[in-house]
Amino acid sequence: TTLFRSHYRENLSLNETAAAFSLSVPYFSSFFKKQSGKTFIEYYNEIRLTHAVRELLSSSGSIENIAQQNGFSDARSFTALFKKSYGALPHAYRKLHHRTAGTSARKPAGDNLPEPSLLDFPCLTKYIGVFQEETDFITVLSENPRIFDAGNVSVLDHGQPLSHNYHRMICVGSAKQFLYKEVQDMLIRVQKEIGFQYVKFHGLLSDDMMVYSEDREGNPHYSFALVDKALDFLHSIGMKPLFQLSFMPIALAEDPSRVMDFYHFNTSPPKDLQKWIGLVDAVVRHCISRYGMEEVRSWLFCVWNEPDETVEQFSWNDRERFFRFYDATYRTVKAIGPDLQFGTPSLLLSVQEEYGWAGDFFRYTSSHGCNPDFLNIHYYDNSLFEQDSSDRIRSQKGLSTENMEHSFPLTADPHAMMKFISNIKSLARKHNMKGIPIYLTEWNLTISHRDLINDTCFKSCHLVKNLLENYDRLESFSYWSLTDFIEEMQLSPDLYHGGLGLFTYNGIPKANYNAFLLLGKLGEELLKKEDGYFITRKNNSIRILLYNYEHYSKLFARGQRTELNITDRYSPFEEMSTAQFTVRLSDLPGTHATIKEYFVNQYAGSSYDTWARMGSLPLSGQEDYDILMQESRPGLRLHRDPIVDGMMTLHVRLAPLEVRLLQIDLESGSHDRSHDPAN
Repeated sequence: TTLFRSHYRENLSLNETAAAFSLSVPYFSSFFKKQSGKTFIEYYNEIRLTHAVRELLSSSGSIENIAQQNGFSDARSFTALFKKSYGALPHAYRKLHHRTAGTSARKPAGDNLPEPSLLDFPCLTKYIGVFQEETDFITVLSENPRIFDAGNVSVLDHGQPLSHNYHRMICVGSAKQFLYKEVQDMLIRVQKEIGFQYVKFHGLLSDDMMVYSEDREGNPHYSFALVDKALDFLHSIGMKPLFQLSFMPIALAEDPSRVMDFYHFNTSPPKDLQKWIGLVDAVVRHCISRYGMEEVRSWLFCVWNEPDETVEQFSWNDRERFFRFYDATYRTVKAIGPDLQFGTPSLLLSVQEEYGWAGDFFRYTSSHGCNPDFLNIHYYDNSLFEQDSSDRIRSQKGLSTENMEHSFPLTADPHAMMKFISNIKSLARKHNMKGIPIYLTEWNLTISHRDLINDTCFKSCHLVKNLLENYDRLESFSYWSLTDFIEEMQLSPDLYHGGLGLFTYNGIPKANYNAFLLLGKLGEELLKKEDGYFITRKNNSIRILLYNYEHYSKLFARGQRTELNITDRYSPFEEMSTAQFTVRLSDLPGTHATIKEYFVNQYAGSSYDTWARMGSLPLSGQEDYDILMQESRPGLRLHRDPIVDGMMTLHVRLAPLEVRLLQIDLESGSHDRSHDPAN
């Protein structure tokens, strides 16, 4: 016993302990169990857990630090053992017990909010094995919330005009998908409820669009019938293409066997650059003939996808050859119309790549007179993109199918996207491209199509947080992608399988789609923003978007997903705290205001959480689908509040990972700055 209590932090093994007593391992193991009634490891784990629980309840240290300080090799093994022994995850156990016995939760002065109801926060039902009474839920909800005080905001203040670039562009996997009714229906809904200007997609020239062939003599033959169908549909719903000239028709490919993904895109160089130029010239002139030069001038053109990635994916062994390929394509398009907008290829720029692929590319375009009209970049929170391209290629296989099939390490920095954008702007300045438009044409939390967190309302909170922190800093923020119905890899038979889409493969909107709906209700002028809130004005209405964000744990960031399953996908969040927001509005007219509150949390607007409460089983028919579809809309609360001496104080409580939009409609006679001559 003395040995265990003195050395419990040292990750003792049975072999080492037996050797310390000069005993054989079998004899020591048998003797130990006979004397203690437990195996060596059972007894040792009890000692370690006892110390760990004391530290868990007496400190604010992270779960990972507590695990390591008490002899566990990592937080993963500690969490698994803790849950088995105590019936709860460590952070849930701490939340219940880490409070002074007999004391009630203290609310901040001036907060007249009613006590929360369990029905307001059904997300906490995952702790049902820990909490014995409903009052236990409510006590946890009431104690230690995050506090956000926006101070005083005058509705007469001059605001900053907003462009709302978050909905300039959306992504669809490939051109062929525009021919699918399911995808068309989703895009029609997106245009009706949100309204995007551009759509980014791959494969316009790939073989599934049947664009290019050659006869026996090697003469090219073109067919734009499917291209017309795809672009006609986009034109009919008011969307313009990011016209990515990709990928290589197999008949034109130097290596016909080089195909990737379930798309079977060929990413080989052309066997004949002049034939490629002829194809580019023909398709662009065809579009001008069909849609008119004025329309095509408003499109965005580029060539290829992520040539700075791995050779196994989109890159070529000969970097200079790709630069010449870009140059020839650029000049072909510009010869047709000098004012046609031609940007960089889609690039996974690393902030460390000034002297890597990107640096070489920008120096080439500058010295050869083919400078792009805009930057075309991608961003994901995966930690591999913190490295330069050579390290990604050498150590982590980049955007391989293997990486997309499984969960993948994420950056531990909650502000990584903000820093990435700042560094990209700095990179542009270094290469004499200050002021050039920067289009983020793909972004998401992860490249993984199988990370179960993708379906949760964490994604809606993550989306809102990052867009509000970086509002209008770029020309677009194109979310990858519209739907889980995407052919980069084999489609999963499971409805909620951790896909990247705003919709499930059968068109049910997920929580991140509803985040876009709430963003769409923002005003035209920004009055004030800080972490957690974004206050805007639209004519006679104040629009406030609130979010209660929590970043995932470091263990989760490192790629550990053992705690996630079909019904519990919130274990990566150690706190799961509520948040209390206070906003004071001044210079208000009238005596009352009508307030609409739209919210997305685990109880409203998250179709995954609704499906989990329904039983987590496959949908068995149209009725199941219709019910889940109906339950997928954001929640809504309506009330009419008094204005006293031109003032109104708002107290709003948000559930963990909730997003909430407050639309405060003022009475007639209010100060409508849109008609103010000084405005």
